Amino acid sequence: MLGALNLQTRHTVGRTRRLCLAFSKTIRGHRAAIGLGIASYNWVRVHGTLGTTPAVAAGLTERPWTLAELVTAALAEEETAPPVAQPLKLQPRPGETPAPARELPGGRGWLRLVSGGTAPSMPAAAPPEPEPPPSEPPPGPGPRRMVQLILFGE
Repeated sequence: MLGALNLQTRHTVGRTRRLCLAFSKTIRGHRAAIGLGIASYNWVRVHGTLGTTPAVAAGLTERPWTLAELVTAALAEEETAPPVAQPLKLQPRPGETPAPARELPGGRGWLRLVSGGTAPSMPAAAPPEPEPPPSEPPPGPGPRRMVQLILFGE
């Protein structure tokens, strides 16, 4: 049954079809579109095998709903209060001494500062190579040595 509902939802809700321009820009809009599609499938659409809607067949309502009734019921739901903005708190990493940090502008977070002890050290410089005699052309650049930088600790 769930597979049939998934297929029916993909075909009836336009934003779930491939190559569709009616894509959801937010998860809230996506959930609302999928919810309305499933609700209309169960409460409004009369199925040929049942002769009525699944909601009427299950005894949840007396008669099939109209689309206007479904939209009215969906809009009658109470909206939850928007979240209250709270200042961010710097969370210390487990097993680590608190690193100095600088707050970003507008209270958007922190930038952890790397001290000299935790920064990666540069590899020791190779001894200078002897210069070739002037009769030979200078050698091309050798292969580069890759160095892994650790920016945020391990």
